[in-house]
Amino acid sequence: MGAVVPALGYSKAQRAELEQTLRRSGADAIVDASPARLDRVLRVGLPIVRVRYRFEQKSGPSILAIVENAIAARGTK
Repeated sequence: MGAVVPALGYSKAQRAELEQTLRRSGADAIVDASPARLDRVLRVGLPIVRVRYRFEQKSGPSILAIVENAIAARGTK
């Protein structure tokens, strides 16, 4: 696995730039692990393979606690 490109929340112009970046990347295929369904919003001329994953936290503070603390801290500023 090589470079990772965020693929969610792009404007029309940003999607066009992303398409261009992916076309020029030299990649053989694109692995899409986003909920965005890149194959529906991009035309890159490369195979786009959708994968699924499940997150299971093994240690440390829970992601929920981290997010709740960040939201609470933001609200107090």
